[in-house]
Amino acid sequence: MTYLARQIVSVASPSVDPVVPFSPDGRWAATSAQVFAPATGARRCALPPLPGWGLVAFAPDGGRVVTSHWEGNAVVMSDAATGAERWRVTNDQAVYEVRWSPDGRWVGAVSDAAVRVLDAATGVERTRCAGLPEPDQTRTFSWSPDGTRIAVGHGVGFFSSAQGGVRVFDAATGAERNRIELGTWANMTCWSPDGRLVGAGCGDGGAVLVDAAAGTLRVRLVEPRGIDAQVEDVRFDRDGRRVVTAGRDGAVRVFDVATGAPLSLYDHGHQAFHAVFSPDGRWVAASGSGGAVLFDAATGAERCRLTRGSAGPVTFGPDGSRASVGTYLRARIFDPAAHQERLTVRHGGAVGAVAVSPDGRWFASGCADGVARVLDARTGAERCRLAHGGPVRGVAFAPDGAWVATAGEDATARVFDAETGSQRARFDHEGAVLTVVVGGDGAIVATGSEDGTLRVFGVAGLAQRFRRSHGGAVLSVAISRDGELVATGCADGTARVFTARTGTEQAQFAHEGVVGSVSFTPDGASLATACADGFARLFEIGTGTERLRLEHLDDDFDDPVRVAVEAVAVSPSGTTLATTAADTRLRLFTLPSGELRTAAFHWSRIWPPVFSADGALLAVASDDQTGTVYDTTGNQRALLVHDSGVRAVALAPDATWLVTGSADGTARITDIT
Repeated sequence: MTYLARQIVSVASPSVDPVVPFSPDGRWAATSAQVFAPATGARRCALPPLPGWGLVAFAPDGGRVVTSHWEGNAVVMSDAATGAERWRVTNDQAVYEVRWSPDGRWVGAVSDAAVRVLDAATGVERTRCAGLPEPDQTRTFSWSPDGTRIAVGHGVGFFSSAQGGVRVFDAATGAERNRIELGTWANMTCWSPDGRLVGAGCGDGGAVLVDAAAGTLRVRLVEPRGIDAQVEDVRFDRDGRRVVTAGRDGAVRVFDVATGAPLSLYDHGHQAFHAVFSPDGRWVAASGSGGAVLFDAATGAERCRLTRGSAGPVTFGPDGSRASVGTYLRARIFDPAAHQERLTVRHGGAVGAVAVSPDGRWFASGCADGVARVLDARTGAERCRLAHGGPVRGVAFAPDGAWVATAGEDATARVFDAETGSQRARFDHEGAVLTVVVGGDGAIVATGSEDGTLRVFGVAGLAQRFRRSHGGAVLSVAISRDGELVATGCADGTARVFTARTGTEQAQFAHEGVVGSVSFTPDGASLATACADGFARLFEIGTGTERLRLEHLDDDFDDPVRVAVEAVAVSPSGTTLATTAADTRLRLFTLPSGELRTAAFHWSRIWPPVFSADGALLAVASDDQTGTVYDTTGNQRALLVHDSGVRAVALAPDATWLVTGSADGTARITDIT
């Protein structure tokens, strides 16, 4: 049965759908910007920056990396441990491909209408395989296993004037040894492990194997099927007995090399641009516009899916236990053998709220079916149900886990026994209750409502301590760590701070737009706010001084546009401020300086961030169907993908697992590695 594989880590990449290679020993992976640990995302070193989308490849011994950039017009050699630049070669045109020779002595680069062979130690050009037509359409080449020959596509590109085929060059002299005319251009070439055959994927939708020495056609694997079915990739398995092709018609085919007989077929369902065998040959990874998948090489049955969206080539680690793939501005590492979630619990409607008990044994969910549930975090078994008269908007456990507070669109907040589900208290409002929070000592429950009120209830007497009216819906409520202060963010453009005992107003901060979120610093001395006017602010409560004003700009435009800040959260250590904004970016700022540390892009709205107890991790839910855990450098440490928008996330007390709630009617749990 197919499943979504577990993402181990993901780091930012300057490229779209990049190749993400592993070092030969599997200890490191790389983007064109950095070398990093594939287990944690920790950066080993930064690589010299170049503009534009980049390519990267490890040396056969893993000691160096070579990078190139389509817009940078350069090839750069760097030390893989330190990132120190060893040499740089510039070109008149973009560099479309870089590949190491098998012995690591040379680097080939496609640029300037040729494959240029460079000395890997110095960058000095040894020779060039020249005379290729339509240089702006030349994209790829391949080394023979012994490093003595280079195969390139003749007439590569849609607009090539030549009929095209495969050319084989002497790598030492640049002399052409053979030319195999195919009547169409070749998108990809690859060598069989014994160096006797060259595979070519063709622009007419066909795929062939040619004899490299004789210059003759050996086997036609795929008959021409037209330009819409052109074959973009051809790869041999490790022992050279099978070959796989990937086509724009979505067909990924495995063939017997000796006979050309088809062995299996996988329908990718979208354009397939890449295919590769796993090291043991059991699986084929195929990727393209519809994502990245692994299927059984013998049967064509899908094993698992790595990504659903557009994806670059899949690269396997040396032992096949890890697989990497590049997506939009991310480099991702997966464990193909592990399912992304260890638990899925189906509900009767969209799950819009989740919380974890302090001991980590239970989690609570709030659902659009009007029911809050307490569930076993290990098995998903339902412990009890907590009934409302409408969708449940919020859930929160008591510090000792004995009870659960809930917020409902039925204009009530309630307190339930977490073991039996019996109702302990009901607090009526005059509009939907949008949020509910519990004080750190469990003494109070505070709510924010569409009726424009903050209400604070004492748990001991199960009675309302006070209510404070605002000029609009109270969208966010926060309680200071010591339980002495309560803050609100309101649609009337104010953030306010009250004493938790008496409701005395301590401060009011005017904004120029809706205040959708508030968060205290750990010492309770300052309050962070998120405002629709495009600023996150940090106020000193005692003096009313605005300590920080952080502008949020969407820089995807020539003239950056200010965007609404939708949520803020201060880490428990007080050193990080996390924000989400209308440009669908999560931003992390360093406190107290306000310096932007990193930003992470999502495809749709991001809901308020949640920090782990130690502040080392934070989780966000997004309408792009993901729940994601980040570390404070911006690396993704866990990912849960749903079938619809994710509206809520919560971390276990020890931050070893994550629970998500989604509009697809499920709550899911995954472990954080």
